[in-house]
Amino acid sequence: ATTVTNCSFFGNGASSEKMRSHGGAIDSTESITNCVFSGNIADRGGAVSNVTSVTNCAFVGNWAFFTLESPITEGGAILEATTVTNSILRENYAGNEEASELNQAAIVGSLTYSDIQGGWAGAGNIDANPLFVDADGPDNDIGTADDNLRLTSGSPCIDAGNNSAVPTGITTDLDGSS
Repeated sequence: ATTVTNCSFFGNGASSEKMRSHGGAIDSTESITNCVFSGNIADRGGAVSNVTSVTNCAFVGNWAFFTLESPITEGGAILEATTVTNSILRENYAGNEEASELNQAAIVGSLTYSDIQGGWAGAGNIDANPLFVDADGPDNDIGTADDNLRLTSGSPCIDAGNNSAVPTGITTDLDGSS
């Protein structure tokens, strides 16, 4: 099984002239843990498409972009995931520059213990400002490598997850803190 752990994906894009693009950063993997996705773009699944398990990840400022070749967009952040747990989904959109809508995810089996802008039914989910250190970084442009998606000490996301959902062997966060 393919596993992606402790990675950051900023400003990636997927495109295709002949067919729809999926997953601006990742298209198809088994599991993703302790990763950050910001400023990624694709026709469907702005950041990620076709994944079994997503745990302890942040998705901020990703976009499923409408084009004339691909008039249907879905999953500003995630398209087709079996489970999403202990994650943050904020400012992810689907549409185009003229008409876009908040669109965090599409075709997700279970989304729990996460902070989802706009709300989402599921155990432990909240819709609250996660209080990032600096979500768009010093350049004030979301989706670039200078973005700081670490949580400040007053974040409602701290200790709000489900520890039993963390995969075996994962004992630290992306920064290496336990």
